[in-house]
Amino acid sequence: MTVFFLKWRLNVDEEYQAWILLFASILALNVFCLPCHCAGSGWSSIRRLANFVQQRLPYYLLVAAMFNVGLMYVIVAWMPDWEFSDYTKCVGKVVGFLAKHAVKMVASAAMIAAFIFVVAFKDRFLKVAGIEKNIFRFKLRDVFGSGNLRAIEIQILKVEDVQNKSLFAANNIFVEANLGYNEPMKTRVFNNAGTSCSMKSTLQLNFDDEEEEEVLYIVVRNQKVVGAEEIGRKELTAEEIVRIEKECATKRSNDPWAPGSFVERELMPRGKIYFRIQPVDDEDQRAVMC
Repeated sequence: MTVFFLKWRLNVDEEYQAWILLFASILALNVFCLPCHCAGSGWSSIRRLANFVQQRLPYYLLVAAMFNVGLMYVIVAWMPDWEFSDYTKCVGKVVGFLAKHAVKMVASAAMIAAFIFVVAFKDRFLKVAGIEKNIFRFKLRDVFGSGNLRAIEIQILKVEDVQNKSLFAANNIFVEANLGYNEPMKTRVFNNAGTSCSMKSTLQLNFDDEEEEEVLYIVVRNQKVVGAEEIGRKELTAEEIVRIEKECATKRSNDPWAPGSFVERELMPRGKIYFRIQPVDDEDQRAVMC
């Protein structure tokens, strides 16, 4: 019975026999990696089995090696144009090729990894090098004179209940505003502010009422020893900017920092920011400067 089983042959072309052996070899390699695959399974029983096997890994590898040798011996025996010695020679050539070109492959992999790293962090590299991300800060509508830019002022009263990123230090809070092709505008840093901070700061930006795709990003950040991290954000469309501007116009007060003249908005993922948006009269500013 066993002799008949080993003498049986597949009636396939030699080209397909090589493919069958290739996929069988990949299957044999996966048998060695089976505990790792099972450890990430969604079934708890499979994970428990993987944990049991990993505690007895040398025994598993010995059994897996014996299983793979038997499996490959049977599959090679079924191939009409292959002998087990031919298969071992082929495997030896592949291993020798990989060993011979290992340095080149590692160098190529390192170059690919470095390229991916540079692409992923290109914005930070450009910032360190002092190169602007957006070199040309205009659109086609600006070229043809169809832009309707005007200045707006964002007055920030305070932020409340933002998350504290560190258990051992209070937040050093500042607010950054980004809108279209404006340079990012930032308030000063309020050291050791914690989760709430009275700011009373003003930022000015150029704004186009007709540019519906532009979004105003109001980002609350925590300054660290190296860089800064985001702890809250609010995004406003052009329509929302105009609506808040009209709402703030109805809340004018003799006291420029009266709490009743500001709007309150929720931050993501947590916290609140109190601010108002109002137009800037450039002529009044020039008069003050003179």
